[in-house]
Amino acid sequence: MPTHIHDTTVITCVGAEPVVLEAHSVVFDGNRITQVGPVDEVGAALRDTPGVTRIDGSHHLVIPGLINTHHHLYQTLTRGLACVQDAELFDWLTALYTRWRHIDHHAVKLAAQVSIAELLLSGCTTTSDHFYIFPQGTDARIESVLEAADALGMRIHACRGSMSVGESGGGLPPDDCVQEEGDILRDCERAIDTWHDADPLAMRRIDLAPCSPFSISPELLRETATFARERGVLLHTHAAETKDEEVYCLEKFGMRPIPYLGECGWLRPDVPGTACIWTTRTRRCWPRRRRASPIVRVRTCGWGAARRAS
Repeated sequence: MPTHIHDTTVITCVGAEPVVLEAHSVVFDGNRITQVGPVDEVGAALRDTPGVTRIDGSHHLVIPGLINTHHHLYQTLTRGLACVQDAELFDWLTALYTRWRHIDHHAVKLAAQVSIAELLLSGCTTTSDHFYIFPQGTDARIESVLEAADALGMRIHACRGSMSVGESGGGLPPDDCVQEEGDILRDCERAIDTWHDADPLAMRRIDLAPCSPFSISPELLRETATFARERGVLLHTHAAETKDEEVYCLEKFGMRPIPYLGECGWLRPDVPGTACIWTTRTRRCWPRRRRASPIVRVRTCGWGAARRAS
């Protein structure tokens, strides 16, 4: 049944311009906003509608729900540790992998609930979550995050992340924090089959999200991209986050992170990348056969970059 927020002030955008609409009302039904307009106009439209729930909005502001495009909800568990407060990214990760290798379903779900509650209290109603660590022997799964979002009513893009290259293979994470690539792809398929909802108003979608160049093989990057496009789901990854990552990619792959992702088929409109701080202003870093400029979306996290001195 419809809910009518009567006589409030709406702060929103008309096109690209912010506007303040005083003496307005908002009507929603389920998870769809059905009408926004002046008080008299909305009241007249609802006059003969039965079962309307009316909320007095006269002392409130109504704003659109904010969208958080990148998060690691489980990391609430360790964000206050003193040993990583002044660490740059690679040192930060190597210190925390030793803690994260012990996560389980209960810990991830609880941490996700805390993070989601904080987001909701700040006005955020949709979030992406990049959950990429599945230590050997853990019962943590993508469901750990999905259950938390469902319990609190958060719309979520749950990114089934992955790490497959451990220290013994030249990667950054410990070997017991990575998975076999066949197991990763099978669980990606299971997550999509079980939980992905392609409806435009869906509360839950599954994206596929290999973690980073220093924890994923080129083969898994390519296979994940191909599989995601076959299934019509989005891709997501970290890229060009720090100088250490750039050095790693130059030494291991002979190119910087962004061209490397291009070689693996990732620089397309269905790939929102996170960070993209250490990029070049020219295309000199691109292989000659890939000089055409790609189209790709970027999700930046200025606070996180400043925090780690990226």
